[in-house]
Amino acid sequence: MTRFLLAVFAGLAAPLCAQMSTDQKVLEFQQLAALYAKQYAPYEWKRDAIGFDLLQLAPWLERVRRTGDDFEYLDLCAEYVSRLRDGHTRFLIPSNFSADSGLFLDLYDGKVLVDLVDRQLLPARSFPVQAGDELLSVDGKPVADLIAEFRKFSPSGNDRAAVRDALDLIVFRAQSAYPRAHQTPDVSKFQFRRQSSGGVETYDIFWIKDGIPLTAIGPVPSPILQNTAQESPRTAVESPLAPKPFRGLRELRLAKITPLRAVRGIGAVQPVFGMPTGFQQRLGRGRDLLFSGTFQSGGLRLGFLRISYMHDNPFLAGQALSQIATEVAFMERNTDGLIVDLMRNPGGDPCFAQDAASLMTRKPFQIAGAEIRATRDWINKYESLIFDLESSGVDEWITRLLRAMLGDIRGAYSENRGRTGPLPLCDLGLEIEPARDRAGNLLGYSKPVMMLVDDYTASAAELFAASIQDNGIGIAFGMPSQGAGGTVSVFPIATGMYSETYATVTQSLMVRPANIRSAEYPAAPYLENIGIQPEVRGDIMTIENLRNNGAPFVSEFTAAMVRFLKGE
Repeated sequence: MTRFLLAVFAGLAAPLCAQMSTDQKVLEFQQLAALYAKQYAPYEWKRDAIGFDLLQLAPWLERVRRTGDDFEYLDLCAEYVSRLRDGHTRFLIPSNFSADSGLFLDLYDGKVLVDLVDRQLLPARSFPVQAGDELLSVDGKPVADLIAEFRKFSPSGNDRAAVRDALDLIVFRAQSAYPRAHQTPDVSKFQFRRQSSGGVETYDIFWIKDGIPLTAIGPVPSPILQNTAQESPRTAVESPLAPKPFRGLRELRLAKITPLRAVRGIGAVQPVFGMPTGFQQRLGRGRDLLFSGTFQSGGLRLGFLRISYMHDNPFLAGQALSQIATEVAFMERNTDGLIVDLMRNPGGDPCFAQDAASLMTRKPFQIAGAEIRATRDWINKYESLIFDLESSGVDEWITRLLRAMLGDIRGAYSENRGRTGPLPLCDLGLEIEPARDRAGNLLGYSKPVMMLVDDYTASAAELFAASIQDNGIGIAFGMPSQGAGGTVSVFPIATGMYSETYATVTQSLMVRPANIRSAEYPAAPYLENIGIQPEVRGDIMTIENLRNNGAPFVSEFTAAMVRFLKGE
């Protein structure tokens, strides 16, 4: 299992024991708020749907003035950002310090259970706790109180995902996300209820601490983002799809979340459950970017394809699309229906998501557009793009459409906190043609599709799923998705002149063709918060699934697919 950390900052010198003044904190908090006032696209939606108005600063500034030290102030900044309930937004501390207990937790049937134990840190001979044991408290604090304490450091568009994010901060405290991580004691008392006996047992766990903690705000060298990008293959694989004349602005093509915690299977090629008896695996070994195969149920041949990430690395995107196209061609010939696993897909590039969706159908379809929070920067970027294309001799009809988009942005810029209408992220319109090869041959799947989604299906993965739902290509099975429905700033933006903190900001809002209803929010066409609402509910986060490698969940979605194909 791999922990997914926020980007951390290296190169910190030992901090001076200096505290920010009240005036510095007030000025800096206003700078943080100004970032969202100017650039945050879903402002009106958050104000109306969840009742949080980020522009109402008076109560926040009063709390800033009452903060006793730097870390109480940083806690408050993180709380302000997390109140947006947005999986794309983060308040980042310039620190690479972390404290690791060696435990992984998750939520099963509403209980906080051990999901995995790092046996290198916690050997079984001295720590017999196992997966499935229930955590009751840490250092005397009940787990419910710990969740409430850490939840303000885990912004998410999905309430259950926010709780699951908070669980990891109980056992793995990265200061980049949790300002007071450096105050973690050397040893903590963890209390568990053992599943084997039902008895309650307490163990001392020594925290493994790494990195340089930020212990006070003072003059420090400029933080440098650590390069966490994976090494790319030396040669790129060309996409099998016919080339498009326009692929959108690079700055608007980042649509992914970076979870705080180590939810098992996020971005992993392998599914988080065992496949059924008789499953014939095709991809999912070695350097494959996909997992695929076939199995039979109810007299029907079912295809299975897991897309674990919407690749924003151009070297991997062509390879992944080529694999999807090959598998879709096989499934078209050999299956009656296709199950597409998007569980724990954190998103990535909307253009990859659009291309993958175009391989799921043989008919034109409509994709969600993006309402952009208009700023002078976006005007400049579109003006430069149009100038470069005209200079290169591109067809006039392309620049004519782009000039229309620019006119929409200019019009919105002239308004108070204006947003554009829905604009295409990756094409010249919102009506998308099905995938064709360079010879014009259709490549897509023509039979029913069912998607598997959960509360960590996010961002560009939700754009893909919305395309399938909105156009009647297929249905969704699982739990409501993350609701991270926008594109996010390519790099964290400096918000703290004194604390040297950073934040990310959602700069556009994805808009579906029609309003979507959910239990928690008013009907609206947004992916933000609402996410993908499955036609059929099924939850893998149960104790029975934990004990049986997801077998009950597999039986449920298989039965749902058979009913779907039979029209029941």
